Amino acid sequence: MKNYFSIPQTDGKDIYIPFNLDDSKYKDKRGRIRTRGYNKILHFDINGNYINTLETEGYFKICTILPTKHQLLLYSPKSETPFTTIDYTNL
Repeated sequence: MKNYFSIPQTDGKDIYIPFNLDDSKYKDKRGRIRTRGYNKILHFDINGNYINTLETEGYFKICTILPTKHQLLLYSPKSETPFTTIDYTNL
């Protein structure tokens, strides 16, 4: 079974799950098989009810919540700007 989901993140009232249905793979310089990462975030309330899907500009590897700033921090090691934030207070 393919792993389309990452570890869910929660701020205590909502749940955010990094997701990528397109599990495209590539070989790195050493010949190891790698995935491109995640390109969407599924947004649920704390009871598990679906709210919406957040589309991201590119692929990211790690999603972390910054609860004091009400932001999602995305890490994309292959990008020119490896860190991106999404303000989730207005979602």
